[in-house]
Amino acid sequence: MIKDSFKKMVKKNILTAEHCFYSIMKGIDADYGEVGFFVKNNPITGKYTYANWGSRLWELKAVDTWLTEKSIKDKRVVDIGIGLPSSSNFYTFYVKSGCYLKAYDIDSRLAKTVKLSDRCEIYNKSSESMEENPDSSVDVVVALSSLEHYPIGAFNRTIAEVHRILKPNGLFLVTLDLTFDKRSARWAILEKTTNGLPETENDTGLDDSQQQLTLEKFINMLSPYFYAKEVKIKNDEFKNSKRLLHSKRWNSYISYAHLYKK
Repeated sequence: MIKDSFKKMVKKNILTAEHCFYSIMKGIDADYGEVGFFVKNNPITGKYTYANWGSRLWELKAVDTWLTEKSIKDKRVVDIGIGLPSSSNFYTFYVKSGCYLKAYDIDSRLAKTVKLSDRCEIYNKSSESMEENPDSSVDVVVALSSLEHYPIGAFNRTIAEVHRILKPNGLFLVTLDLTFDKRSARWAILEKTTNGLPETENDTGLDDSQQQLTLEKFINMLSPYFYAKEVKIKNDEFKNSKRLLHSKRWNSYISYAHLYKK
């Protein structure tokens, strides 16, 4: 049954044969831990459409699992960079969960406010100012592969806002694209701007004196506001292995972290 499911996804160009090999030969690894890197034999989902490359199969499955385990019914949730409902239907998870969702995205194709249900809505605005949420009122904030696109100034203001709106010990759930090497990655605005490079998407790579953004560095950047309960990074030993979920074309691999408000 599992093999048949993977074969169908290969035929549809959703997965490569290599991804299927690791999932079948190594077994499905559903033990994420709280901080780590996605590997090819982590669980995937076919429930959701997505706008970007295939890592969303892994990321959306993980976030679905984490939020389901937490049970967010009647909880207040914020999603940063949720995307267009016409391109990604992960918003249906929030609607069905019974949570109260306030989501943010600056995509100009969105209306000023998009009503997904009586409890869930998207605001077409920056997460640097989320005044729709009172202080210490939100249970969970989700940032699914969005923060790496922020210039450092907007990033810092957003992190301060997330800290303001979360309840004490509230959960900040992050997935984050990281660069595989120092070649140019147009999407890696946070990494570029921490090294003094322009804030817009550009083809400039890093030189020998500049530092890549790592998961450890990212967590340290947030340390005035948030902490990780687990220090050990899951799948760290596979960082230079073919088992790591990565894209040579986009020069990226995907990390995740459960962070808690200090």
